[in-house]
Parts: sequence; C-alpha cells; structure tokens
Amino acid sequence: MNDDDLTGLRKQLPTPSSPVLSRGRQQQLREHLMREIQRDKAVAEGGAPIRRPSRKLGWAALPVLAGGLALALVLPTGGGPADQRGKAAPAATSPMTAPVSATALLDQAADVAAGTPVVTVGTKQFAYVKSLVQDSQIWTDSHMVPTKVVTGPPRERQTWSSADGSQPGLVIDPQVRPETKFTTDPIKDPSLKDPTSAYVATLPTDPDVLLKKIYDEATVKDKSPDVAAFVEIGTLLREQIAPPQVSAALFRAAGRISGVTVVDDVTDATGRHGVAVARQAGDVQWQWIFDSNSHEFLGERQVVTKAGPYGKVGDILLQAAVEQRAAVDQAGEQPKG
Repeated sequence: MNDDDLTGLRKQLPTPSSPVLSRGRQQQLREHLMREIQRDKAVAEGGAPIRRPSRKLGWAALPVLAGGLALALVLPTGGGPADQRGKAAPAATSPMTAPVSATALLDQAADVAAGTPVVTVGTKQFAYVKSLVQDSQIWTDSHMVPTKVVTGPPRERQTWSSADGSQPGLVIDPQVRPETKFTTDPIKDPSLKDPTSAYVATLPTDPDVLLKKIYDEATVKDKSPDVAAFVEIGTLLREQIAPPQVSAALFRAAGRISGVTVVDDVTDATGRHGVAVARQAGDVQWQWIFDSNSHEFLGERQVVTKAGPYGKVGDILLQAAVEQRAAVDQAGEQPKG
C-alpha cells in the first residue's frame, strides 16, 4: 500500500469524534451489496459481470439494519481479524416448504401484530429497541470482488430514535466502538429512506396501497423490484415502533411479493426456534423469523444458499433478534419494568 492509498483510506475513515455514518452513506453501502449479489448471480448464470470503476479502497456492507450495523472496511488484500465464521444454518442447506404458504404465514403474523398492545411513542419521546445481533465483515480485491468474509460474535445493540426526528438519536453498539455511545443526526424530512416512528405511523394500512408505495419509493436499488421491496419492508420492521395496524399491513404487503417462500425450523440469534419467510437474492437468502406457534416476529437472518465468495452453504452472514421495544423520554434512558 503506497502513501496515496493510505491518504485515501484516512479520508474515508471517520474521525474519533464523528457520529455513526449518515443514513445517506448507509444507503450507499446497502446498494453496494445488492450490486455484488446481482453480479455473482449474473456470473453464475453465464452472463458478464457488472462493470464498474476499479477501486482499491472503499466501503462495503452487509445490508440493512439501521444506524450503521454491519458496516465493514474493505481492504485490497486479505488480513484482519481471525476468522470467526458463524455456525452453519442447517435449515438453509436444503430449505423445506412448510405446510402453510408464505402468504398464509404472513397473514397469520399480521393478525397477531394487529392484536398486540399499542406502544405509544409521544412526539418528543424516543423509540427504544434492544437486539442481539451478529454480522460480518467483507474483504474485497481491487475489483470489489469478495475475497474473505469474517463473522463476529453476537453482541447486544441498543438504539434510541427520536419519534419525530427533531432530536439526535443514540446508538450503543460495541461493534461500532466498544463501550461508547454514539449520536445520530436528527431527521428533517422523514421518509422510507430516513424513517421515524411518527412517519411509520402515517403509512397506509391497506396492504396493496402500502406495497405500491414501497415499490415506487424503495431506497434499495436492485434489478429485482421484488427483492428491493422485501428488503425495504424488513428495514421498516426492525428498529422502529409501528402501530399494530401498520405492522399488520407490512406483513400482508410482504405476502403479496413474488418469490417469497417458507423455510421451516430455523433459529434466531438467541436460539429461539421458529419458521421463516424468505426471499432469495443471488447467493444469499433473507429470512424473517416468526415463532412457530404464536407467529410473533422474532428477528431476521441472512444465509448463504450457494457456495461462493460469501462462504459455504448454510453460513450465517447476519442475524438479529429483537429483545425489547419501548417508548422512553430521553436518549439513553432504560425502559422501566
């Protein structure tokens, strides 16, 4: 690595006092992975790789948890932390179709969501979400082709998001920096790209109207609008608190997306067993996990389903289990009870 490379790297890294990456930058990272997935798919199908400018250094990310989760520094060669690849996911090796269809399962999950107690987040309050997460770093060569994937250990993640976006949020995540709290920028114009609890509460509760909005405004750029919509809904289901009817509409909307399937007997990051609805994206499968009996949403994971640059079949690239959601008055405040 020469001096110019080092200078370029320093310019891309945040200073010690910087907040978590902006939402716009997170969006660029998410789009990068989607392009990588489509590139691998094109190569596997005998097509030509997607052409893009050669870069020695840059950023990549495993997609889609808000607030900077799953960000990884891309290096031009190997090296970095020791391999801590997550345990393989046997269910993803040979997906089993459950007796219930994906649409029926998501309708059941919607019924459960619609009947859950309302968690009211006041305009000046914060939506608190605690999760157990595990994600991966990706190393690439100078052509941005993955050369190494390293999955870290599970960790606890806490976020506080301003309900109306007017106040800075807060993230506690040891993957970002150990034992340090990070503020996130206020959101002036909430949207699907930068959602807040107040914005999510205004989303249509008619599944067809909601799905059209998501297709029209999806911030994930992918050749498949269906993949983009599935990812977008998953983003809305995570680190936000939505009214029960909106959550139900999101589940029903997902059930209308082409290519969504069911995977039986999966586990979330905490080891809870459940059943998943899934959407394939290249060599990776995105899974939302539900309790098999109650149909309560437990969390998500991303699993390798075809051996290649992202690992062997069954490797878990990312998993997150939602442990607690609550409304609090201040960023950093722990929920009572």
